[in-house]
Amino acid sequence: EEQSVEKSLYWNKLAADQGNETAMANYANNLMTTTALKNGGRIELVGRSCVPEVMYWARKSVAAGNLDAQGLVSQLEENTIYVCAHCTKHATITTGPFKNCSRCRAISYCSVECQKKNWSEGHKWDCVDRNGVKKQRNAGVSSSRNK
Repeated sequence: EEQSVEKSLYWNKLAADQGNETAMANYANNLMTTTALKNGGRIELVGRSCVPEVMYWARKSVAAGNLDAQGLVSQLEENTIYVCAHCTKHATITTGPFKNCSRCRAISYCSVECQKKNWSEGHKWDCVDRNGVKKQRNAGVSSSRNK
């Protein structure tokens, strides 16, 4: 079953990369479902969170004209802008929504301290830029060049 789910993700991603707005939404939904299955129902585990990538593809689907994906975007935003991704503190009426990660805009923090801690604990691997690109994990690889 896991192999068929991975194949589904592969083909959805391929179609999404080619600009198919329905495939973008399908990829976002399938990625969220697959991550939840792998992580005991959780999609927001730091270092293994799919939320930034799901938000990227769902927002892109909406921007491409698939208004059906707006429900997913709204649901995720409602669950992320009022809860700190690090300490899980909830925003109040007086504090208003928390500030989003400036790179992925998919998760929020109550303070700069929580943002820094969450980044170092693994959000840097979950975060996607405005083109949907994640930071690559290069275990032990040096970036210096030999002259």
